[in-house]
Amino acid sequence: MRSPTVPIPAACCIATTWSPRCPQLALAATVAGGGLSYAVLVAYGLAMGTFSALIVPARDALLSRVAIGWVPRAVAVASAVSLVCQLTGIAMGAAAGSLGAPVLLIAQAAVLIAGAVVTARTMAAPPPETPAEGRLSAIASGLHEAWTSERIFPVMVVMLAVGACFVGSFVVVVPLVARDDYAAGSAGLALFNGCFFGGTVTSILAQIRLAPPRRPGRVIMITLVLGSGVLAAMAVRGPMALLATLCLVWGMGAGVVLTQGRTIVQMAASAARRGRLLATYQLAITGGAPLGAVVMGYLSGLAGPRRAVFWPAAAMLLVVGFLLARTRLWRQEAV
Repeated sequence: MRSPTVPIPAACCIATTWSPRCPQLALAATVAGGGLSYAVLVAYGLAMGTFSALIVPARDALLSRVAIGWVPRAVAVASAVSLVCQLTGIAMGAAAGSLGAPVLLIAQAAVLIAGAVVTARTMAAPPPETPAEGRLSAIASGLHEAWTSERIFPVMVVMLAVGACFVGSFVVVVPLVARDDYAAGSAGLALFNGCFFGGTVTSILAQIRLAPPRRPGRVIMITLVLGSGVLAAMAVRGPMALLATLCLVWGMGAGVVLTQGRTIVQMAASAARRGRLLATYQLAITGGAPLGAVVMGYLSGLAGPRRAVFWPAAAMLLVVGFLLARTRLWRQEAV
């Protein structure tokens, strides 16, 4: 279960019985009491996805206000720190079979509570100068700017495609292949996830050290084509190390696309609507992922997970072709 996939606020009500502010404690109590079910897991994922949808855009919007003059590197640093922490969580998750899920969930809750305490003690950021408008009109204006901006719109298309074709495939294909072909348990899943996110961290750290690319859109499009090839290569049966290596390379590409895409939006968005556009950016990824996961689930059931990977790989190539023919993403230079 990957929590940030579908951010729907109504799902937060699952945690009200035990702890309305910490779903991890609610889930830990449910597991310890023997009440775990698939519906509870889905509700937990929805609740955590809701919190992530609120936190990530707000965090990213602040970067442009505290990292004046070095926004691209600040975006990469923030992404690297987040992913290193995620890798730490994945490593802890590998011990679920021995420690038990309640222990890990309580540890996660403690970390989040500590983060909340630290955040509450920080100085409040001054509100940006924004036009006076209602909530619905504010959402509409942000979506309109994303739709009409020749720099931001292609990035939104890319992120929607990444969520549907790549994220959806990863959350379905890798666990199925790990279970069916390698009989891998939590340790095996942790290995594949660790390779993916380890590759992501590696590529982000490299981007921190290197100068920002002059044409980030071109870098994104080339990386998407290579990522489609890696996804198609997962159809090849081989040792467990082969799939781990493919996850590592795929994760390196993800680090490039996510960092460069977020940087383009950060630099191109107007100050008054930067938070809304970053929220739209997050929505593009998380909105495409559930659709892709559902489609990949059906395709995997019909053709098997190995053969199903050809469809999202081909779909991504079609998206790249559209971007090449109908947008300026390939030609536009960094701001």
